[in-house]
Amino acid sequence: MITKGRNILSISWAAILVLLLLQSCKQGGQVNSGDEVLTPAMDAALKQGYDLWVKGDTVASFATADAALRNLPAPTVVDKYEYYHFYSERYSNIRDNEKSMRYVDSMLALFGAEPQHIELKRRYASANYYKGDRLSHKKDYDNAYRYYYKGRNAANNINDSCLLARYDYRLGMILYNNEQYKDAINSFLLANAELEVCNDGTNHAYRQQEVLGNIGLCYKHINMPDSAMYYYQQASAYVGRHIRQGKWKNIDYAEKIEAYLLGNIGDVYAAKGQIAEAERYYLLSIDTINKNEASCSEVHLVKVKLADLYIGQQRYADAFVLAQQVGTYLYNHKDDALRAAWTKMMAAYYTHTGNKQQAYDYLNAYQQLKDSLEDERRGSWHLDFRERIKLMDGETTIWTMKKKEGMRMLYLFIALFACIATFAIAFLIYRNAKITRRHLKELTGLSTNMRYQKMQLEKALERISLSDKEKDRILKAVSHDMRSPVNATLALAELIETDAHGLSAEQKEYLGLLKDSCNNALALTKDLLEIATLHAEKMEKTPVDVHALIANTVELLKFKAAEKQQNILLQLPAENIVASLNKEKIGRVLTNLITNAIKFSPQAQVITVACSADENGLLFTIKDAGIGIPDEIKDKIFDLFTDAKRFGTSGEQPYGLGLSISKQITEAHGGKIWFDSVAGQGTTFYVQLPMA
Repeated sequence: MITKGRNILSISWAAILVLLLLQSCKQGGQVNSGDEVLTPAMDAALKQGYDLWVKGDTVASFATADAALRNLPAPTVVDKYEYYHFYSERYSNIRDNEKSMRYVDSMLALFGAEPQHIELKRRYASANYYKGDRLSHKKDYDNAYRYYYKGRNAANNINDSCLLARYDYRLGMILYNNEQYKDAINSFLLANAELEVCNDGTNHAYRQQEVLGNIGLCYKHINMPDSAMYYYQQASAYVGRHIRQGKWKNIDYAEKIEAYLLGNIGDVYAAKGQIAEAERYYLLSIDTINKNEASCSEVHLVKVKLADLYIGQQRYADAFVLAQQVGTYLYNHKDDALRAAWTKMMAAYYTHTGNKQQAYDYLNAYQQLKDSLEDERRGSWHLDFRERIKLMDGETTIWTMKKKEGMRMLYLFIALFACIATFAIAFLIYRNAKITRRHLKELTGLSTNMRYQKMQLEKALERISLSDKEKDRILKAVSHDMRSPVNATLALAELIETDAHGLSAEQKEYLGLLKDSCNNALALTKDLLEIATLHAEKMEKTPVDVHALIANTVELLKFKAAEKQQNILLQLPAENIVASLNKEKIGRVLTNLITNAIKFSPQAQVITVACSADENGLLFTIKDAGIGIPDEIKDKIFDLFTDAKRFGTSGEQPYGLGLSISKQITEAHGGKIWFDSVAGQGTTFYVQLPMA
């Protein structure tokens, strides 16, 4: 007891020391002198790696960056930051958001808290922006905005207009995507003003033309075409001016931007009814993009707009030529927004040319795409961000005030904690001695009670065992007694069917239903017999060719899948697998799981059946993209008698016995069965068995 009190005392004083150490830590990450410098060798290597990336040599691009970091004897924080940033941007370019996110996390991990040095603070703010971008790509908008806000605070602390512009640009994009166009204009105008006093090279030039163009888009959406035209022209003049001054190194990209702006100007003329001018700018846009990138989606979107223009002028032949070009592109590329615009245009084309059926088909396809895009848009930033900003500003102010107050209370708390700890130790020593005496007396009584409960438990287990045997006997009897009348009924139905020419169509239908019901009843009796005999049978195992077992099972079930236009995809390892199994029982497990996948998958879906082997044993995987398993019945599906039964997607009858049987067979082999499922997205079952 004394030792325990000393341990408590030691822990208490250790806690006090930890609090003092935390107080002694300075706010913000601390770095060594020189860590804010980018080494010339790393700078040159990353520029070379970018040039290689632009040329399409991905392997050499990454190898150059890796070699530069590896060859630096003592890389600075900025060296590592720029290396991680290089990888993050490259993976972002190829739309691998997860890998890009990992490198952004590495960038933030370099700092911990907000650093003090101005150069590191700039990179800290940027890393938070990048983190927000990656989270928004994952639709985690709440956390994304928190990182944007942290980046803005860091930019505010050093009054960096370039970084503040990047925040206001992102806020403008959030508001634009949320259809709050007037508020978006204010954010873009603020970003533009900040960019006017910012001078960070090419990135500034890219961003400012984009801001001007986005202001034009906002004015277009609130039906102010003249204002939209003004900002489009401002953006176009800006791009041209920077190209002439040699400030824009990537001329192809600049010309592509110019083409987009020409298309936007064409939109304004089309909205104002100036058809000839609209056509001229659409054609200029298409010609400009086609110089370098004939297959990009943007040029085909302009073609759709031009085709709409031609349809309005009854120039159907010209419209159809453009429609075919866009259709060819969409055949090889996935772009739902472009496809929606194209199907809408095709519906208009066939409406005007008198083909009502084609017009209806395209209009129906357009409505489905529109609904899908609208659902996706609803998932984005539908929040009142002005209120969010006020709330987070208030939280920051409150946090600062609480921190100052907390420092004043810390020392008082430490002293009070020490006094309480000392008193608590004395009290615990007294209380524990008293409790120990009482526990000793209680343990003596508990020991007697446990012996009695053990005897009762043994008797209960014996009764359960007898009850289980009686249950199996009843199931066998029920199964046997059910089969005879059902077989007789089925035989009679088949006999009647041999003389079916004298039956009416309705009678034939009833006869088919009778046969189906008999077959279902026979299947149910088979399941009941399987349950009744499974415990009593000895599990005989023999060496089994696993490849042949799976292939034969899938082949037998392909016809059932074909009834729902489904495809069973079989994935087997290159080397054959031989395992010690009960072939019939494991075949039953696979049949149950694949049949369930067919039953609960919609028409024309793919069901994947795979097998692999490693040091953990043999693993079967059956994956579908069906209706999934709701959370409320996930813990019931393996029960023998359960209400977790559901009809199949085509109304197939549920029995609820197959999974219970599969679980018992698997466990009898010394294996285990489990699943992963998301309601509405599909289910994957796993069966793991020992090899021997």
